[in-house]
Amino acid sequence: MELNDIFVRVTDITDYIFCPRKVYLKRVLGYSEEDTEQKIFGSIIHSLFDKINEKEKEIIFNIKEFVEYEKILNLYNNFLIKLLEESIKEFEEQIKNLNLDKNDIKIKAYSYVIKDIEDRAKNVFNFMKDNDLYGIELWEFLEPKIKTEFDVTSLKYNIVGRIDKLEIYKKHIIPYEIKSGFFRKEHITQLYSYYLLLKDEFPNYDIRKGILLYAKNNHKIEIEFKNNSEIKKILNIKDKIIDMIDNKEDPGKKFSEKCKKCAFYNICWKNGNKN
Repeated sequence: MELNDIFVRVTDITDYIFCPRKVYLKRVLGYSEEDTEQKIFGSIIHSLFDKINEKEKEIIFNIKEFVEYEKILNLYNNFLIKLLEESIKEFEEQIKNLNLDKNDIKIKAYSYVIKDIEDRAKNVFNFMKDNDLYGIELWEFLEPKIKTEFDVTSLKYNIVGRIDKLEIYKKHIIPYEIKSGFFRKEHITQLYSYYLLLKDEFPNYDIRKGILLYAKNNHKIEIEFKNNSEIKKILNIKDKIIDMIDNKEDPGKKFSEKCKKCAFYNICWKNGNKN
């Protein structure tokens, strides 16, 4: 059989768990989710993390000699303030359309990210102190290296995804899924999906665990990749999504309270008929 030209996104899989019809509306009928405060704020947080990682090399290059932790933290913090302004400007039109307060968003976004900044600064300080490395050498040998918004594709499984954050060591990788909201079970499935893609694309790396990071309070949940039933569930859902897209089959709808939280609520129930 030739390579299936239908690729399932990891977000399709988590959407399917929430409601199969959400996938149908997006992938078959071509609907897009409306902008909401939560969606825009989440996008700003993702943008901010990405910009931080793009600038981290420049930050570390500026460490020419031994300095105390507070000095390194100050370097990171100065960049954070500038990058926060850039991220807010990137979504300025959406913020205006939703009549949101930019200053409130700045304060909230800063509070979400500052703990990550502190952790990065501590990692750099400890590595510098333990290895007596600075500037270019410090960057070259620093572990872990961090990549964000990392695209990964599995031709074997016909699944594609974009991983929020990867910690890359010499012999192993730790994927992160960053959330601006609260824990949901499908977040574990999402992380397992990235594990599946990474194992296929990078078979020589050891990938034993992943991290769910809830940016609001920097709460981390470590997930060990030991549950084979989770993998089977992912592949089963993937096959159902491919069939749905291929056959253009509407899975139907059934009203529940979670429908009110869905971006497509008005599309499914705009006539007020819950039957």
